[in-house]
Amino acid sequence: MAESTFRFKRFVINQHRTAMKLGTDAVLLGAAAELPDGGTVLDIGTGTGIVAIMAAQRSKSARITAIELNEDACADAAANAAASPWGDRIDVVQGDVRAYDPGLRFDCIVSNPPYYERQTKSGDGARDMARHDGSLTYAALMQSAGRLLADDGTCTVIIPSDCVGDMVREANGNGLFVAKETAIVMREGKGASRAILQLRRRVGLLRAETITVRDSEGNYTRQYAGLTRDFYLFFD
Repeated sequence: MAESTFRFKRFVINQHRTAMKLGTDAVLLGAAAELPDGGTVLDIGTGTGIVAIMAAQRSKSARITAIELNEDACADAAANAAASPWGDRIDVVQGDVRAYDPGLRFDCIVSNPPYYERQTKSGDGARDMARHDGSLTYAALMQSAGRLLADDGTCTVIIPSDCVGDMVREANGNGLFVAKETAIVMREGKGASRAILQLRRRVGLLRAETITVRDSEGNYTRQYAGLTRDFYLFFD
């Protein structure tokens, strides 16, 4: 999904300026995160704005705030949000979440954070900032979530499966605990490559599930189609 324009059923994502283009991870997070019908949602590192817009589509009246450090990505996100049917409920903020002080705590936080810290950087400064954790480490993300999440709120992130331990340690250190872990299998028969973690302030029973994106022949599964049917044009 690297086109400059990507069309969904009810909105369009333009990504002419954004270094990191729209990917499956963001769509999975936007479709799978548990959201309130109302209240407030914060999307940290919004990129193109896709997760924030999906949250607005799925919720009845929630106010969505999308924060993004990169100026070009923020411009794309703001334009995409404004052009969507829910632009009046989405506020796009350019800035560093580590210094963000909105004067409130959010009912729900979502984030598709940068995670390529173990890989070689590409040399493209904007792309590297989007992909690597130099601009937003897991520690900084969890510190921000711990500061900005309401007492009974949820924080949901999507990360590589081999980074779950790192994220859980940072979350626990900031008073957040895994309530639900969803393993993401990109192709049937393969191991999970992503995990969606739902974090809360209280320790409780851990729920676990698996989402498989494609079957062994490479076709989208009924499970994935059901999850994303309201968004993708190619699902009736």
